[in-house]
Amino acid sequence: MIVSLLVAVLAFVVFLTAQARVAHPMVPLSLFRSRTVVIATGIGFAFMVGFYGLPFVFSLDFQQQHGLSALGAGTQPVRVVRHANPT
Repeated sequence: MIVSLLVAVLAFVVFLTAQARVAHPMVPLSLFRSRTVVIATGIGFAFMVGFYGLPFVFSLDFQQQHGLSALGAGTQPVRVVRHANPT
């Protein structure tokens, strides 16, 4: 896991370096001089980490705290969505 994190950080640094040197970057780095853009990007990133991490945490909770099997834990979100949207 540490190796994966280091590879991701290194790839990010290489990406930023390449974007800073090209004439027409995919992401203009000058965008990040705006405090509003930095805050909005940070909030969006935090939201997406939570949004995609929640099913993983819930499945672990269903297995460890409620004693469900892996299949049972995996089907719990389907049951919740079915009851929330009865159509």
